[in-house]
Amino acid sequence: MITIRHNIDPGQFRTLWARYINGGNIKYHCNFCLKGVYSKKFSIHNKELLSTPLIVMDEVPIEKYDAIYFCGIAKASVREKTLRHNLHFVIRPAEGETDVWEFEQWRVEIENGRLEYIPLTGELRPQFFEPPYDEHYYTCRNFLWMVSRYYPEALNPDKLLITCVRDSDGIYDTDNRIPISPDEWRSILSDLTENDVESWNLLREFHRAKEHSAYARDVAKTLGISQPELMQRIERLGLKVAARQGTFRIVHHLDNRSECWWPVFFSHQNTAGNDPILTLRHDVAAIMDEIQNTQP
Repeated sequence: MITIRHNIDPGQFRTLWARYINGGNIKYHCNFCLKGVYSKKFSIHNKELLSTPLIVMDEVPIEKYDAIYFCGIAKASVREKTLRHNLHFVIRPAEGETDVWEFEQWRVEIENGRLEYIPLTGELRPQFFEPPYDEHYYTCRNFLWMVSRYYPEALNPDKLLITCVRDSDGIYDTDNRIPISPDEWRSILSDLTENDVESWNLLREFHRAKEHSAYARDVAKTLGISQPELMQRIERLGLKVAARQGTFRIVHHLDNRSECWWPVFFSHQNTAGNDPILTLRHDVAAIMDEIQNTQP
């Protein structure tokens, strides 16, 4: 029987649950894509959860479920409008085995179970970035684990892992690490000029800037949007390119839970006050020069 020893404080979460999973449905995302029985022991509704650090997960017979999914939506994530603080881990039964899950300040020691891998967004095949699927699916860790367990054909085992690294000067640099040839950039950027004017105008603002570098706040102001919305647009654009032909993905090396897509187009430098400077990649800038010089 799976047993966990934890220090999780339900007061830090908007929702918190565990579920004994026995199936999935690829038509849905979030908890709706999972089939199974919710735990009453590991639940935000259990007022004694914090004072009960040792929990025996025995509410469902072991032969009736495949794994137990633990999920929490952190209040910090809601305030910051980000997924980064949310809790996700999955335990499959494994008699006699032990494992440990650690994330931020949370720690769970596991007996008679083993953690299961939750895929990253980039491991999905390209069709999962097109309607009827959208960011609610491909950014949902419930969905990602569910398809890996019950629809393994949804994942692309040939994806290339590229790590975004931060150089000694503090700048995130991905030049020569993104496998996109000049001809591929010409195709991608030409397509943007015809079919995604919003994204093209976004890139053009950085292209116009001195040395193709600009504060995110200044570009956001020029475009008449907020800085968070600017970063979201950049991530959506990068995700489209990163999923192109399903050949690669990018993983932020400082946080293996999150994928960063902006390095497809930019190097990045943090500044005081969390106001980033983004520098358009030199190969992207060169192709944009070509395209603008040939446009009527």
